[in-house]
Amino acid sequence: MNQKSVIRKQLLFALRGGNAHIPIKRAITNFPIEFINAKLPHFEHTPFQLVDHLRRAQLDIINFIENKNYKSPDWPIGFWDENNNANAEMWDKTVKEFFAGLDRVEKFVKNDKINLFAEIPHAPQYTIFREVLVLASHNSYHLGQLMLMRKTLKD
Repeated sequence: MNQKSVIRKQLLFALRGGNAHIPIKRAITNFPIEFINAKLPHFEHTPFQLVDHLRRAQLDIINFIENKNYKSPDWPIGFWDENNNANAEMWDKTVKEFFAGLDRVEKFVKNDKINLFAEIPHAPQYTIFREVLVLASHNSYHLGQLMLMRKTLKD
C-alpha cells in the first residue's frame, strides 16, 4: 500500500471513528428521542442542537471546498439552532443530512483524482486534507459531548 492510500484510509477512519474514538454512527443513532431537547447542567446546548451544529459545520466545510463564492454564515447564529422543541422527525432529518454530508466528504477522500494536499484554488492557504482533519477533529470533540450527555441521561 502506498503512502497516499494509507493517508486516505486513515482520514476515512478518522471521519467515521473507531479505536480511541467512538464510531459516529454509534454515538448518534438510537439516541433516546425523549432526551433530544434535554438541557443538562454544565452543557450549553441540547443533544439536538449539538447534532444540528455538527451538520451545519460540516456543510460549511463542504461548501467552502466546493464553491469559490461561498460565504460562511455568521458565527454563532449560523452554526447553532436555538430550537428547544425538536421532534423525532426533525432529529431524523438532521441525522440523515449529517450522514449524507459525511458521505460527501468521504467522496473527496476516496477520489484518487483529487490531490488532497493541493491548495484549494479559491483559498490557497487551505487544502482538502486540512479541511478533512478539521472536520474529523470537530466531530470528535462534539461527539464526546454527546456521549457524556447520553451517559448523564441514563444515570
